[in-house]
Amino acid sequence: MTAAGFNQPEIPNLAFAQAEPAFVPGSAWHQHGPFALWLTQVLRPKRFVELGSHAGYSYFCVCQAVQASGLDTKCFAIDTWQGDEHAGNYGEEVYQQVSAHNQRYAVFSTMIRATFDDALPRFEDKSIDLLHVDGRHFYDDVKHDFESWRPKLTDDAIILFHDTQVRERNFGVLQYFTELQRENPTFEFLHGHGLGIMANKSVPPPLQPLFAAKGQAVDVWRSAFASLGQTVTQRWDLQAPARDSEKRKKRWRHSLDKRWRAVSQLFAGTGRR
Repeated sequence: MTAAGFNQPEIPNLAFAQAEPAFVPGSAWHQHGPFALWLTQVLRPKRFVELGSHAGYSYFCVCQAVQASGLDTKCFAIDTWQGDEHAGNYGEEVYQQVSAHNQRYAVFSTMIRATFDDALPRFEDKSIDLLHVDGRHFYDDVKHDFESWRPKLTDDAIILFHDTQVRERNFGVLQYFTELQRENPTFEFLHGHGLGIMANKSVPPPLQPLFAAKGQAVDVWRSAFASLGQTVTQRWDLQAPARDSEKRKKRWRHSLDKRWRAVSQLFAGTGRR
């Protein structure tokens, strides 16, 4: 008990969140990596589906936890890997990088290159225990994605919505999550652009301490995972010089290769004359 007479809640199995994410590309999801590691090992889902995987950070945090704990979880990343107005458009190299890293989890992880609607028929109703909705963030898109996939969820499934605290570029996650809060069990982290957590119909027993948190207990949960998330951001920032150096090396190699091809073509042309 603290000096103020408040019994500080104990966050069960918090050690699960203290592992370092093994794969850290650029991502707006950085600060929620520790929560993904914790959630996966506490919830122990049978089937995890991510709608919108982009560079793979959040997805591979879950895969890392599945592998570390030897869970019997099947994971599915669904994306076109072409980008959109909110994630930005990007080239084939992003898909290639995610696909290459996925090989270490290939026993239980499947990448599905398709739209969310096209991937729906691949999954049976009431078969998904953990769903991450992170596609295009316009209100109508978020609502459509969740409502389309909701029949696929088990009664005690957990759903994640990222960017619940973003109020720009017509993001609609905040509005839709606020509507869901009126009729569903929810919890929200405010750091890292916001992460909404919702239980489908009933709260699974391992997560009851989180969903039951009130008042100062909410602050304890939020503070703990915000602090852990900040360590990921700090590591990313500290590694910036190395990343910049590697980018310069790649640009130099590209320039050298381009000049070499030009010289080769010049000599080839000389030989034909």
